[in-house]
Amino acid sequence: MKRCIGMILFSLCLSGCSCTVGGSGTLENSAVPESSIKEAKDVVGEQTAFGTPIVSLKLNEGKIVELNIDEIIEDGTKKELKDEYVMSESAVAPWWKQIETLEKYILDHGLESLELKDGKAVNEDLISSVTINIENYVKTINKALNEAK
Repeated sequence: MKRCIGMILFSLCLSGCSCTVGGSGTLENSAVPESSIKEAKDVVGEQTAFGTPIVSLKLNEGKIVELNIDEIIEDGTKKELKDEYVMSESAVAPWWKQIETLEKYILDHGLESLELKDGKAVNEDLISSVTINIENYVKTINKALNEAK
């Protein structure tokens, strides 16, 4: 098995193809010509009582290949604060973990597959792991998509 994986990796190196998964829900594909990449950086959404969403993304042929969702609050951003940003004690996971799960879902399945009811995800893959209201994040992602096109 190790030999098979080694052969595949060696073949990829020879062909010049490289694909890496980065942190914060980003996917980077270095074999893609730069001319086909469109991006929107630091697109600010509508402010709510919880903060102001901010989204950066990259598109390749209309598909989101990198996505970063964060939220600006008084002390910085929620991702910067990580576990220091505390939601209610009944939260299923910290905010940053829920957003990381949402980013990965969108990268894997596309924004169009996301289903919302009353601002919350109702997709079977997300319903128990992303319990925060994501409506404003989705609106900001759509705003970023429009800027990137």
